[in-house]
Amino acid sequence: MGNQGPVGPAGPLAGSNTQLIFNDNGTADGAGIYYDKTTGNVGIGMANPTNALAVNGTIKAKGISVTLDGWADYVFAPGYVLMPIAEVERYIERNGHLPDMPSTHEAMQGDVDLGSMQVQMLRKIEELTLYMIELKQENDALRQRMDIPAGREMPHED
Repeated sequence: MGNQGPVGPAGPLAGSNTQLIFNDNGTADGAGIYYDKTTGNVGIGMANPTNALAVNGTIKAKGISVTLDGWADYVFAPGYVLMPIAEVERYIERNGHLPDMPSTHEAMQGDVDLGSMQVQMLRKIEELTLYMIELKQENDALRQRMDIPAGREMPHED
């Protein structure tokens, strides 16, 4: 086996006082699993991880828990100012994305925080719900003015 270092239950191990590496060849090159004893960081498929867990590949899980700093239900609180839909339309025409959401360029520049993105998307869903309620109220008021009972089709011109 040459000078690959000690052999673990499934292959060669390499390491030092600050690193433990498990892979096919016992070196940090193409590290299978890399543990930095100094930082406590673990890399899977990569050496020198800069986060607590860094994975160079796809992660499959039955569930992922994310600790959040807040939630978006403030959208339903009294006093929440909903951007007028005409302003939203103008913003999208000018910027090509929703207000308070990252552009494609911004999202592709670095990492997207899963927790904060979930909160941002929920905020947009809740805002959409408020816009729909507003439209329903406007529709009901128009029906009433036109004396059209709910559930009946509104007349239309051909």
